[in-house]
Amino acid sequence: MAALTLAACGGSDETIKTTGYAKAIQKSVLDQHKQVVNVDCPATVKKKKGESFVCNVKLEVGTYPVTVTMIDDSGKAKYGNSTPLVLLDTGQVEHAIGVEIRHQRHLGSHVTCPKQVLQKQGLTFFCTAKVQDGVTTRFKVSQTDDKGHVNFVGL
Repeated sequence: MAALTLAACGGSDETIKTTGYAKAIQKSVLDQHKQVVNVDCPATVKKKKGESFVCNVKLEVGTYPVTVTMIDDSGKAKYGNSTPLVLLDTGQVEHAIGVEIRHQRHLGSHVTCPKQVLQKQGLTFFCTAKVQDGVTTRFKVSQTDDKGHVNFVGL
């Protein structure tokens, strides 16, 4: 996420409400990644040059921290994260699970995974496969690295 500058209003002489920052971060994610997300920030922060706080971009699976830093005493700020926001290609995960079901059970299936998954080593999530024989199976998917590689196991 690129660092952008914005101004916010509200609060007291010493503090400022963060609603405007959260909305600006939401808009950045929508513009850059075509994703509608929620952003959680502290309710108010000190309005002082150099002060920083973290807002969290909430995805279906995972949270992406964005640091907001005041660039002056009036509430102007810049925000960003040095690590780019990357979403896992869950369509590929759905396809891989479907191929495995076809290979092992010789049946077709419809696999559904969450659409907003942060691509990050160690994150786990669950997918559901509805198989042609009527059986529904859950799969636990674990990301093995930050490059989009996963392991999955039926539960």
